[in-house]
Amino acid sequence: MYESIRHELLVMRDELRQSLYRNTASTNPQVRQYIQDDLDDVERALLKLEIGVFGVDESTGAQIPYHKLSALPTARTEEEIIYH
Repeated sequence: MYESIRHELLVMRDELRQSLYRNTASTNPQVRQYIQDDLDDVERALLKLEIGVFGVDESTGAQIPYHKLSALPTARTEEEIIYH
């Protein structure tokens, strides 16, 4: 069901890893931290897919609608999607 989202997350992970590598010598540590935070979010989403809890709102336990997850696959709550 989530194969297209999984593929998108894998692509995002690869791009973020490359970006993190390129910005290793960045003079701005905030840039590196933003990239690392995004990478952590992607890896968390991939782990949730692997263990079968992807799409479950971490605040309410309700299932987040597929179309919303397609828009923001790293979302941990439905509210996060609304305010993103």
